[in-house]
Amino acid sequence: MAMLISRRGLLRASLQVTLAGTMATAGIAAAADQACADSKMDTGLASSLHYTESAPDPTKSCSGCGFFTAGSGGCGACQIFNSTVNSKGHCDSWAMKG
Repeated sequence: MAMLISRRGLLRASLQVTLAGTMATAGIAAAADQACADSKMDTGLASSLHYTESAPDPTKSCSGCGFFTAGSGGCGACQIFNSTVNSKGHCDSWAMKG
């Protein structure tokens, strides 16, 4: 016996597959962004300076900070945290490179 699928059912299934793919891609990107922080980071200091892996203002990300030295894979060294941080991150001690 052949199984018939309605247009509505087909559209619903297509939307579910598309959303699942989008969420999986976003999850991979978030995991890659958070892979920069290392065990040397002082989490108390990071918390007090409101460090985030993604800057709310992209023009004030770690990559544009005077305390940041670029590394590989979107990561770099931060003089304040004496640790590896995300180049897309941000904290309250951000200072424009001079």
